[in-house]
Amino acid sequence: SKRSLVYHGWVTLSATLLGFGIGTSLGILLAVGIVYNRAMDMSVMPWAIASQTIPILALAPMIIVMPDGGVSWYINDYQNKVRWEDMFIDEFMPFIETAYRVRQKKEFRGIAGLSMGGYGALVFGGAGLAATALDHPRAGDSGALAQHLAGSDSHAALRDPRLKAIMPIGPWGNAQGMWDAAGIAQMDTPMLMMAGTADDVSNYAAMRGLFEGAASDRYLLSFQNAGHNAAAPIPAPSESWAMSDVLGWAPFDHYADAVWDTLRMNNIAQHFAAAFMGMHLRGEALAPFLDGSWQGFAQGTALGLTLEHLPAR
Repeated sequence: SKRSLVYHGWVTLSATLLGFGIGTSLGILLAVGIVYNRAMDMSVMPWAIASQTIPILALAPMIIVMPDGGVSWYINDYQNKVRWEDMFIDEFMPFIETAYRVRQKKEFRGIAGLSMGGYGALVFGGAGLAATALDHPRAGDSGALAQHLAGSDSHAALRDPRLKAIMPIGPWGNAQGMWDAAGIAQMDTPMLMMAGTADDVSNYAAMRGLFEGAASDRYLLSFQNAGHNAAAPIPAPSESWAMSDVLGWAPFDHYADAVWDTLRMNNIAQHFAAAFMGMHLRGEALAPFLDGSWQGFAQGTALGLTLEHLPAR
């Protein structure tokens, strides 16, 4: 009888056995493929390993948008032809708020950026530039960067009340004289910084200077012995493995890290970004994931990472 416990027990057991059989068969086929096929070994095996080391953190839905800053320095240019700042504040954010079902209050806005994007996140977060920034070779002769000088009315006007948190990753600029102590101290937006201790582009000591000198409540997640690609490199496209006659080297180096696996770093970055942004943008009780106890990590899988916290001044 379909009403009997035995019948329903058999339905549950048969479905379980069928799923177990399918899973076992697929597992064996994948294992054979990984052992005997180099392409599968290189493409599938890293995912299999990484799947066992992913930190566990539930995350409520968020809208993530990635505008391209190009070579704008995230400012309005001196000729008023490329008004990147105005576009971002006056057009881009209102468009997102209209086109998607997002909450429009301050507590639901955050900015993240990698390298030069990290510089942009810090400027938006309040870090006013030093006068030495105007002398940088890449700043040009227009003086357009002056609008972001620390203490200037134009930089103060950039601050948008909807910005609640920033997440610079390998932020460029402090080693290049873009800030001084006074400008860094103006950075009062809550921050999670991610950095590699062997970064030879942004310089780890310079990034620590940003972390230590800022005024906000802030965290620093360090990947030991990782370079400038720490935390957030995109997966290297297959074309990047080939030697480039133009560059004289394989562009894979632009995407990869010599020590850390890309997927592993991505998973870790997502874990802490979820906790930090969830705490500041959604008001969720996720502080335990940022207290250095490595919640969500299996035993031994936080090796090579350090997480530091400094409260707001």
